[in-house]
This record gives sequence, C-alpha cells and structure tokens, in this order.
Amino acid sequence: MRKTFFHTLLAITAISTSGLFLGSCNQSSNNQTDSAKTDTTVYGEKFDKTTAIDIDSALTNWQSHTKSVVVKGISTAVCQTEGCWFKYKTMTDDLFVDFDHQFKIAKNSVGKTLYASGYFYQDTVSVEMLQEYAKDDGKTAEEIATIKEPKIELHFRAVGVEIE
Repeated sequence: MRKTFFHTLLAITAISTSGLFLGSCNQSSNNQTDSAKTDTTVYGEKFDKTTAIDIDSALTNWQSHTKSVVVKGISTAVCQTEGCWFKYKTMTDDLFVDFDHQFKIAKNSVGKTLYASGYFYQDTVSVEMLQEYAKDDGKTAEEIATIKEPKIELHFRAVGVEIE
C-alpha cells in the first residue's frame, strides 16, 4: 500500500510539473507574437507600423522624435550573444537600437526590414560598453583593444520591434 501511495504521488507530481513546463513553453519571455497572415514577428510592445518613417528621414529631424516615433529600416547587425540590440543601416553610419533589456529579438534578423517604436536619445557610451558591443558584434580581440575612449552617440530606444 505504501508503494502504491508513493507511485500515485510521484505520478501526480510528474503530471503537475510537466503541465508547468508545457505551459511555460507557450509563454515567451520576450513578448514575441507571430502573425501568420502578415509573416511578421513582433517583440516587446505592439504598435501601429502604418505611421512608420524611414530611418534616414527620421534622423534628419531626430530632436523632434525624442518622445515617440515609429521608424523602419534595414538591420545591419544584431547582438549575437542575446539579441538585445540591433543596428539600422543609414546614409551616414549605422544607428544603434537598444531595448533597455525589456525583450530580445531573433539573432538572424540581419538584412531584414525592422520597424521599431520608441525614441531617439544621445548617450555617452563608456569604453567598457563599446568594447562589449564590439564583442557582441563579433569583432576581433585586436579591434576591441583599439577602443580606448568613450563616445557620445545618437541611439534609438525601442519599446517594440516588428520584423518582416
């Protein structure tokens, strides 16, 4: 009788635990949703992309977009460690886009059209952070070692990203 009770208890525990694991697999920690109709993926907060401005157009008057704007462009790099940032290709340079550690995007998003909802801001980036970003971007140890001074850069903070 003791064996039967133990086996029953073990079976209930296994069923309960597997239910927790299966339930958690359906919930994404990065708030990702797939849309089969439009073949897009949304990370973070949902937003209306119909008002999106091309990233180069938005950059010409970035000071007016420090509250909220939706931009679109082609990604040139994505953090290969976690997917915690990406870069937009612009006419002059790449623009760094971060998510304030609120979500992560797919690491295979390079070369894709990305829509981002958020705002522009200027940031003083420390040598340590510049080196970390370079490492995430796959730079060599020699390239990383050449980074010796902080930089003031224009960045974009996204609260939501949609990948086409």
